[in-house]
Amino acid sequence: MRWKIPDSDYLDYLRNTYDSRIPRTEYGTTTFKPFFGELFNIGDIVYLTQISHPQPRHYNMRNNKDFFKIYRPSSKKLMTIINLNYMFPIHKSLIADLDYSTIDSHVCFVNEADKLKRINFLSVQLREINKLDLDVKAKDLYFRKYTFPNDVVSLRCLDFKRLEIGCMEYVNNN
Repeated sequence: MRWKIPDSDYLDYLRNTYDSRIPRTEYGTTTFKPFFGELFNIGDIVYLTQISHPQPRHYNMRNNKDFFKIYRPSSKKLMTIINLNYMFPIHKSLIADLDYSTIDSHVCFVNEADKLKRINFLSVQLREINKLDLDVKAKDLYFRKYTFPNDVVSLRCLDFKRLEIGCMEYVNNN
């Protein structure tokens, strides 16, 4: 997995047209919203998801088919969570890999030390994400959504196939 930069106009389109739960890319000039993938692909469509900051409710939740906690290796403190149920499709032409050397174009840092600290934190997070085999788990969740549509986990998921239609509409109209 790698950090990805999805096209924000595309995410706005999906959020406004298909599902309000599609994540935002913009959280202010000093915050960077990390997305990662490619979880899996269907032709030219790939699936991405995001990481989120832990909230108080997450501490009592257990890992599940669609929810994962990631802990700091050094302190075992919860550092981030992943909700795979919010993974979304995006055309390959609408994403770019994050290059740490150009991270300044996505977020403003207080100083160089702040920038290096954030890059190090992103590296630690990605290393821990890559230990989870999320590509396999994402495919399983995708198929579970349509094999067991009334399952409690399936009901939490976005409608992936409907979003794929939205993805192709966006690509064809832009």
